Amino acid sequence: MQGRAHRGDRDASHAQLGRGESLTLHLADVRVTLPAETVGALAAILARRLPASVSPDPSPYLTVAEAAAYLRASRQRVYDLISSRRLSRHKDGARVLISRAELDAYLGRQ
Repeated sequence: MQGRAHRGDRDASHAQLGRGESLTLHLADVRVTLPAETVGALAAILARRLPASVSPDPSPYLTVAEAAAYLRASRQRVYDLISSRRLSRHKDGARVLISRAELDAYLGRQ
């Protein structure tokens, strides 16, 4: 994001929070508090930048690359989990798919 907001961005949506409310972010050793007007302007900017194709219901299946990102692991780790039968694979032609629910269950066991 650039240092200064565009004029239209600043005027778009001032207070989606109640008057006087603020947002506080805790990032490691850094604390940032933003006034409601800034939060509203940021929300308006981010809403406009979201791709139109964002769907509210994600697919119940993930590709190996998506599963690796979801697990924050390598693709090889996903293949290792499939080989050890901790995760099952679903084939869609040449694609290997992994159930999102199964990944969630796997993460819950760790």
